[in-house]
Amino acid sequence: MSVSRIALGVEVVNGILYVVGGYNKFSVLQSAEAYRPTTGVWYSISNMHLCRMYPRVVTLNGLLYVFGRFDKPGASLCLTSVEIYDPDTDAWSIETFPSTNINTINGAVVIDRSVHFNNK
Repeated sequence: MSVSRIALGVEVVNGILYVVGGYNKFSVLQSAEAYRPTTGVWYSISNMHLCRMYPRVVTLNGLLYVFGRFDKPGASLCLTSVEIYDPDTDAWSIETFPSTNINTINGAVVIDRSVHFNNK
């Protein structure tokens, strides 16, 4: 990776490893990178709309979904949005959750082709 980061999200889409967000000891990141194992090369992709540390990430139909978590260290409320990355266009879109009363998202899984998340 070109940017050292902790508290990041990781997922694989079509054989490419993606790392998103995280924290670099100075700030929460909105940057994202991809790693192509066949070439052994890391490369930058478009930034997300928001900075996110400890994001939850899933893949569905070739898209990368990045859920919630925090936009600053010590935050007590979770971000109430999901960002969707399309590798074919190198572009992010963003959607908000219907409920704004979310204090944490502990995980996300894909079941029966729908995105579900564990909200507590």
